[in-house]
Amino acid sequence: NNDYVHDGAHVSPPRYDFEVTKRFHNGALVPGGSINYIIDYRNHSNTSSGVTITETVPQGLTYTGAWWGGGQEGENEPLPDPTAVGDQLVWQLGELPIDHNRWFHVEMDIDGLSEPDTEFGNCVEVAGDGPDDRPEDNIACEVVALYPPGPNVRVTKRHDWNNGDSQLSYEITLFNLGDEPVYGLVLTDTFPEGTTAANDPNWDHWSGNVDVIDDTGNNRWIFLVEELWPGDMSRFYFDVNLDSPGEPARWYTNTVETPILPGETDSTDNYYE
Repeated sequence: NNDYVHDGAHVSPPRYDFEVTKRFHNGALVPGGSINYIIDYRNHSNTSSGVTITETVPQGLTYTGAWWGGGQEGENEPLPDPTAVGDQLVWQLGELPIDHNRWFHVEMDIDGLSEPDTEFGNCVEVAGDGPDDRPEDNIACEVVALYPPGPNVRVTKRHDWNNGDSQLSYEITLFNLGDEPVYGLVLTDTFPEGTTAANDPNWDHWSGNVDVIDDTGNNRWIFLVEELWPGDMSRFYFDVNLDSPGEPARWYTNTVETPILPGETDSTDNYYE
């Protein structure tokens, strides 16, 4: 009998690999206003691990709170109080399983004596229970600039490909970055030639009402936003189908814009392509 049975087991040692991202969510970006960030962290390790998040608070900002984002355990509940170490806030956030992520909001107040055009570079770092195999994505920073007091709106846009690259999904965001409410906003999205509206838009709107004008015969959705309060935002979602999916060397350009307000402090971001 030449059979050999090996009854041992090879177990790889723990390998830690965490990633963190940070982005501006909303806020009134004026002296005396506030900034809300979203921090998202993910475990790419081969083992579950405890998580340490370290947030560095720049001069001119004051931490006011943090809470878990939607669609997860603890939604809208506050994070445990961080430990303050100099200008850093440190959270111990418990075990995170393999291939899972969590995200939360962090709110900062802006010093009323800050000058317009001040830029706040704000960074966050993630760490697991051991040295990270890919430390290049352990730190994420976001730079936010202040504007003079007054009305100020901004539009942004993002897209995804769906249904085997035969459909484009768009997310449009309208921000009020100023310290005054704005009324009667008109937001116009012109979707690409060679596409057709797949559905009616949906939206998350924080203040006032929204009416939608269907001008899809001219490849447009027009949103009439009754009001938008300082620091608030609205998001609009819709899909378009490609008339000729898979056509090579074809570009699809979507534009979104809102008119410049009287006395607007920055009109360079009222248009996005």
